[in-house]
Amino acid sequence: MTFGESESEKLFAYLASHLATTHLPCPEGGEGEVAYSSRVIAASLQGALSELGITGLTIGGSGAGPVRRVNFLGSVFIPDFTISYHNSQLIACEVKLARGPNPQGPIATAIGQAAVYKASGFPFAIALIVDFTAVSNYPEKEPSLPGSQRSGIRVILRRAGPDGLGAGIAAEV
Repeated sequence: MTFGESESEKLFAYLASHLATTHLPCPEGGEGEVAYSSRVIAASLQGALSELGITGLTIGGSGAGPVRRVNFLGSVFIPDFTISYHNSQLIACEVKLARGPNPQGPIATAIGQAAVYKASGFPFAIALIVDFTAVSNYPEKEPSLPGSQRSGIRVILRRAGPDGLGAGIAAEV
């Protein structure tokens, strides 16, 4: 099997939907992004990939395997996760935890890093933000920016709650 543009788009949509809707526990106490990503997100993504049963799809990052570093404007960025088909990089994923009264910083950082990964050769990027702030106003429907439906960057915002992460709101940027 080869992984063309159509298959890559379907995989991107599938994994973004998975991260937006599947039950995920909240980070524990003072658990940081790397520990949470290693403990929860890696297993969830690996399970989602395993369900597909496609030989050659692999996950890298946060203890799941090597990940490609990205050099951009003199700085090095490292995705929390990458999804590859054999040696072809398909999706970069960034995870941020928004704590405190102002979630704008982690949200902007996650979106910026996803844009860097996309600009550096990944066909698709996902930014997953876990919102602890209870400040963010969730729209009734998924927002989108004009002309952005096929940008290849999906931002998913999920609110932390007592039973895990609530259903996510997603947007293309």
